[in-house]
Amino acid sequence: MASILWASGNLCMSLAAFVFSLSTLFVKLTHNTVPTFQIVAFRSSLSFLACYVGAKHTGIRPFFGHLRNLKMLLLRGVFGAAAMTTYYLSISCLPLADAVTLFFLNPAVTAVAARLVMGEPLGWKGAAGVVISLGGLVLLSQPPFLMQAGAQAWDSLRVRGTVFGLVSALCAAGAFICIRKLGKAEPALVMSVYFHTCAFSTSAVPLAVGWPQRAVWPSLLDWLLLLGVAITSFWSVVYSYFFGVVLLGESISALGALGSVLVAAGVLLEVGKG
Repeated sequence: MASILWASGNLCMSLAAFVFSLSTLFVKLTHNTVPTFQIVAFRSSLSFLACYVGAKHTGIRPFFGHLRNLKMLLLRGVFGAAAMTTYYLSISCLPLADAVTLFFLNPAVTAVAARLVMGEPLGWKGAAGVVISLGGLVLLSQPPFLMQAGAQAWDSLRVRGTVFGLVSALCAAGAFICIRKLGKAEPALVMSVYFHTCAFSTSAVPLAVGWPQRAVWPSLLDWLLLLGVAITSFWSVVYSYFFGVVLLGESISALGALGSVLVAAGVLLEVGKG
């Protein structure tokens, strides 16, 4: 059975997507009891320790990279930290699938940024992917100034969640551009070190002063969920819809579902443009 599982690439990808998408569910389940900055700090601290152990095991030195790459490494860390924090804030404000889909606008944003910053060709598939993703964004967010009839309630919580989601996608694109510019100048683990260091630092400071919420001592269940966030630090759209509808009782409008499909189609076009 195990040999059949690992021999199937599609099955492995589906299983990985399912396991890693648990991260979004864990964040959603803890957001009412554990501050977002505390979730980020906990995940980042454990991930930093994992990077340290990995560096020791593989002999990667220097642990914090070379001085000549410091500026780009710091930018990668800051963009990554901002992307993760705003993504978690978006999850706390929006239905699970909406938050995840907004985050997955980042390939389209990255494609445009790569064209502007690095001069990389976009191509017709890339351009089509960007346009389709933007169309999906409109259907998903359903702004009242564009869509009156049938639009979802555009209250302050949804506005904040949508803004956080868009900022998360933009910051994730910034992080990807930094990684592209670094290329092979630094190991991927070193880039992760800066990501987790910046994420911990930028979340620990607000926690220390109690803004916007003070740190709490989690319950046993919350500890387990936080550990799950740290372990399953990747996500997918498909299973987020399943969790949102089946486990959290969230509703999905026809326009919202269509918007998510368009975003996913745009991502596929962008990824396949080469």
